[in-house]
Amino acid sequence: MSGKGREIAVFLCGYPWTHLMLCLTPLALTLLWLSAAFGSNRELAEYFSGLRPRQPLLTQAMLAVSYGATPLFYGVYAWIFRRGLKMPDLSLLRLCVAYVLVQISLSFLLVRLLKIAVGRPRPQSLLQGVGYVPFTLEHGNHSFPSGHTAEIIGACAPLATRRARPLFSLGLGLVPALVGYSRIYLSMHHISDIAAGMGIGALCSLAVHYISARGLS
Repeated sequence: MSGKGREIAVFLCGYPWTHLMLCLTPLALTLLWLSAAFGSNRELAEYFSGLRPRQPLLTQAMLAVSYGATPLFYGVYAWIFRRGLKMPDLSLLRLCVAYVLVQISLSFLLVRLLKIAVGRPRPQSLLQGVGYVPFTLEHGNHSFPSGHTAEIIGACAPLATRRARPLFSLGLGLVPALVGYSRIYLSMHHISDIAAGMGIGALCSLAVHYISARGLS
């Protein structure tokens, strides 16, 4: 095994997997519950399409969660960066730089390339009879994977694995669970889209942890 390969192997062995799993657990349980409750993507989309007009306050809350959670964490990382400058603390600065680099390369670019290439119809489009249209720029066919889910896990999981406190990791995991649920509630994503976003978000967390721990060398 090469020197770089050994370094990565050592990193993976020392990575706080328990805290990543705790952070992902609330969302994973939410997806399992929805999968058990509904037999198909269409049935799920029809249910929430009918529920939203009857629950305007809940719908407004889900919109706030869906579109407000990730920007909130931009503020959190800005505060961490400022704290790193003030102390000064190189590890905090590395964490924030790694977060920005990974969000751009994986959570933004990779997700959008996959959306365009796969062309999966969103639940709302599915109900209108729209099918898969690969390599399209149509928003209605950009369901897979969930970018909001990838982004929020990419923001929360690095904080959970850095602090490495079980209750903190589990509690922080409630945020991705709410965001993932909100995307399904709003008929923007299927369950498997959220699951794929969760996987990409976990990959983002690994990348952030590696870069912040090892630097860019």
